[in-house]
Amino acid sequence: RCSGKNLHVHPRPAESDHSARLSIDVRRIIAVLLGARSLSQAPARRGRSLKASPQQLLGQANYVDPNLPRRVERERIEAVIEDESMSKAARLVELGAILRRIQDSSETPVEKLRKVLYLLYTCAKDTETNLALPPESLSVATEIIKSSSYGNWSIKDLRKALYSLQNYSSDRADVLELVATLTAVVQKFRHPFDSETLDVCLVGLRSMSSNVPEVISLLQELTIKIRRSTVNLSAGGIGTALYGLSSMSTECPAVLEVLRELLPKIQAVNVRMSTAGLAHAFFGMQGMSTDCPEVLNILEALQHAVKMNARPLRGGDLGNFLHGLQSMSSDRFVVCKILRQVAIKVSELENPSRSLDLGKAFYGLKGMKSESEDVTDLLVQLPRHIRASEVPMTAQDVGRAIHGFRNMSSDHEAVRYVLDELALKVAGCSVALRPHDIEYALSGMQRMSADRPHVRAMVGALLPKIRACRGTFQARSIANAIYGLQRMSTEWPAVRELVMALSGHVKACQGSLNSHDASIA
Repeated sequence: RCSGKNLHVHPRPAESDHSARLSIDVRRIIAVLLGARSLSQAPARRGRSLKASPQQLLGQANYVDPNLPRRVERERIEAVIEDESMSKAARLVELGAILRRIQDSSETPVEKLRKVLYLLYTCAKDTETNLALPPESLSVATEIIKSSSYGNWSIKDLRKALYSLQNYSSDRADVLELVATLTAVVQKFRHPFDSETLDVCLVGLRSMSSNVPEVISLLQELTIKIRRSTVNLSAGGIGTALYGLSSMSTECPAVLEVLRELLPKIQAVNVRMSTAGLAHAFFGMQGMSTDCPEVLNILEALQHAVKMNARPLRGGDLGNFLHGLQSMSSDRFVVCKILRQVAIKVSELENPSRSLDLGKAFYGLKGMKSESEDVTDLLVQLPRHIRASEVPMTAQDVGRAIHGFRNMSSDHEAVRYVLDELALKVAGCSVALRPHDIEYALSGMQRMSADRPHVRAMVGALLPKIRACRGTFQARSIANAIYGLQRMSTEWPAVRELVMALSGHVKACQGSLNSHDASIA
């Protein structure tokens, strides 16, 4: 294989032994063509005539690189994944064809395994396209992995396999079959995890639920490996490991167990974490309740890392950071300390951020109470970032952003100012709200009084979108929406119009109310 680069051979003075000089140059050039990167790596020594027999020269000429077929297959896989001229569907079809070709080849099971793992790993690295193989192709990959002996797995193979799961969710039967296969591999794997494997072993689970038995089994086996590992997480690995738990809940005992094993490995890290790493770590905590001691211990360690970080929190990282607090309460002292540090980091930004995801950020505050000074200190820093944000709001973002105020009162000035800026963003977006979005938005206003003009501004922004909604409410959803109006007085025209808009949806709603829903409505 020729690299396409010219080989510059510098001329030298004539030597007495011309045949020896010619033999050296020919053999060195042949060596370059067979894989040496430069003439300096060719098997010749300056000042010495190296003579080779015809048999030796013939052996070099017939030399075949044993890694060439694997390298060619990898380049083919990379070419398909990186080909932007092909649609996503076309690339998935081509990758499926490559998998079937690997399955039907006469290669050893180990060679097949390495190629399949490389394909899955390369798909997972392409985060922009999100290439998740369809069921028929993923089943082929699983069968190839099953056919390999457990003893042939290296630590690098296992690391690639675990990392490759992150494009898949646990609601697919073929994915669960792959998870069960990898669980058996992890169980029989006898080598300890190194630092690099420890960092990424959980990230593949980021889209998987802790309510699924196959996922729980894999998490339990990984917890055992984490416990037995003698190395600690790296500074970047803290964010990666916790990010892998972002779809899991502390209602599952296996999640609490893995948090207990991660804690000493997080506490042992004395290197400053990056801002992005902190954002990933907190994003992964979004299903973690502060009623659990394991969560509080992790938060204490992360709070120290936030304090040590010298850089301000920018829009994208701030959104991920706050989103991870959605299951936590400001009644916990450690949460208040974290909010205090976040407020300081946001205040250090000289220019307002244009990349703040409003739906993600404010939804993370739904457990925070405006009676806490640390909460209001953070809210005071947000209006200029809301105003500058250029991230378009989806229907889900509108509902989630307003829902984040469900424990906040309009009696606090900081809440009113944030609500005022958010109302302008809601009024300016042209998305059509669905019943679920309207339910989320109105239920988030349960502590808001229409006596405040800022609240009436938000009602006015939502009103045309509620009128334009063509979806059908469920009886429970409409009850939750009405519950959010408990502090709204009908003496204000905007509130009366909102009630009239909701009355049409009440008549058309489906299902019946149970005693609880009827009482809150």
